[in-house]
Amino acid sequence: MMGVKRFIRAFILALASCITGLAWAQAGETKTTGPAASGLVREIDRAGSRIKIDHGPIPSIGMPGMTMTFKVRNPELLDQVKQGDQVSFEIERSGLGWIITKLGRK
Repeated sequence: MMGVKRFIRAFILALASCITGLAWAQAGETKTTGPAASGLVREIDRAGSRIKIDHGPIPSIGMPGMTMTFKVRNPELLDQVKQGDQVSFEIERSGLGWIITKLGRK
């Protein structure tokens, strides 16, 4: 049952992020830099330039801790980490979501 609650919470957060991103795009803003965060690498999709990270809360943007897939701005960042690594990263709002701009092992 906890899995369903976590999925619903993540879905609502993702939906809210999309709506917020759309509002910012309509207001003429293209991106907002987020703070540094940390987490555990769950999966790496080099072909899609994506990484799934189980990260802690990011209070300054109102994001609770969760497992989330992020796109990376520079695909070469994925060569620095592997599944199971503890990482620190920085995100930036881009379009309708968050994109990793910096990534490294802890």
